[in-house]
Amino acid sequence: MLSAILRGERPPADAPARVLTDLDHLGTALDGVLRATHAERADYASVADGFDPSPGTTGLSFQCAAALAGFRVRAAVAKGDAARAAAECLDGLALARDGAVAGGLIGRMVGVVIVDRLTYPCAEALTALPASQRREAVSRLRALRDAIPGLDALMREEAAWMQLMIHAPDLSAARLAELRQRPRLIAEDGRKSPNSRTMRIGYRIAWPLTRAKYRQLARAAALPPTERDATLEALPSGTSWYAPGPTEFRRYFRRADSALQELDLVILAAEAKFYREDHGAWPSTPTALVDAELVTSAELQRAGAARFVPAANGGLELGLKLVRASDEAPERIVTVHVAP
Repeated sequence: MLSAILRGERPPADAPARVLTDLDHLGTALDGVLRATHAERADYASVADGFDPSPGTTGLSFQCAAALAGFRVRAAVAKGDAARAAAECLDGLALARDGAVAGGLIGRMVGVVIVDRLTYPCAEALTALPASQRREAVSRLRALRDAIPGLDALMREEAAWMQLMIHAPDLSAARLAELRQRPRLIAEDGRKSPNSRTMRIGYRIAWPLTRAKYRQLARAAALPPTERDATLEALPSGTSWYAPGPTEFRRYFRRADSALQELDLVILAAEAKFYREDHGAWPSTPTALVDAELVTSAELQRAGAARFVPAANGGLELGLKLVRASDEAPERIVTVHVAP
């Protein structure tokens, strides 16, 4: 039921009692998580497990926080408090940004889920704002989207994390002491479950191959999506014992692409409202927004296949086919509504 509410298929009033109970118990903690996105820098706190975002919190907890925040956004819009709804939605999306900045591959994938859960609520909230407040909110949305690191940066970080874990059992105490806090935690994770001595010797011998493989993946990750996928397909397939194969990372890259598409869809929805206010009619295609200098060519390229369909209530339905994580994955279309 909560998922249907987040997608706009059911009103917030249909929320099951469990959701309201969770918000009653967790509302203060949720406020703290969202308020933390206002910090000047994004980094994970010191924790026993180097992959958890903060003490007592996991990536799954952040996904739950996004769902509860999405419900509060929709409930605030229903009560006519668009300003509060928009502020909460931007903080929720900033949580996805912070995970991408500080959380490595796991944080990036958690951020993908957060964006997916907040796409409809955020589109509803931003388009309900008065024009002056909406312009500022869209500017903030673009800023946080653009702060998400490129996939090549993600791959360089992933390479460092994985090699640190693999080789941590062979690091001396002096070398461990030279590491900063978060890398040291990751190294300590690797030392808790070391590979056999034979495997560790094999990893040391293969280290040049491991580094070369990660460099290939990082170079591919920096390319535009179509060229990137073609480059990954040209690399040797399969996962070796010393480095990951390109197929699994193509799946992660595409999921990251889909999150950017959804952020752009929220921007398109807000800009479509500006277009209607300026022209007296809804735009028929995303190209009209580019011609009106409301949307950039890069945004059009990612979300240019969005469908604009007039809604029965005089509003506008925007639907976008998301890039599939793999050729075998089912097709996904995300839809948002802009009220008249």
